Amino acid sequence: MSNWDGDSWCDPFKTWMHVYNFDPLAKITDSDEQTLVIGAEVAVWAEQTDETVVDQRLWPGASAMAETAWFGKKDTEGNVRRTEQVASRLHEQRFRMVGRRINAEPMQPLWCVRNLGARHLP
Repeated sequence: MSNWDGDSWCDPFKTWMHVYNFDPLAKITDSDEQTLVIGAEVAVWAEQTDETVVDQRLWPGASAMAETAWFGKKDTEGNVRRTEQVASRLHEQRFRMVGRRINAEPMQPLWCVRNLGARHLP
C-alpha cells in the first residue's frame, strides 16, 4: 500500500481521531445550507471487519462522529475543537459501553487515559 493518508478503502483502519477530525460542514460555505445538515453516520466496511470484531471497530469511530455531530467542530468562541479536548469524554463513553457488555476497543492505551497530556517523550 503506497497511499497511507486515508484516501482509500484499502488504507489502514481509520482511528477515532481520524474520524473526529472530519468536519462534515467544511465544504459547505453557505450558512443556510449548513443548517440543512441534520445528522451523520459512520460506516464499517465489510472488507475491513467481520462479525468477530464489529463492535471493536464500529464504536470508537461512531462515538467520535457522535461527538462531532452533537457538539460541532467549533467551540463557543469559534475555535476548532482538538482531539485532546474530547478524549476524556470518549474514554468515559467507551468504559460505559464495556460496562454494558459492548466490546468496544480502547480509544488509546490505558496508560494514556490515566496520564492525559503526558504522552510526549522528553
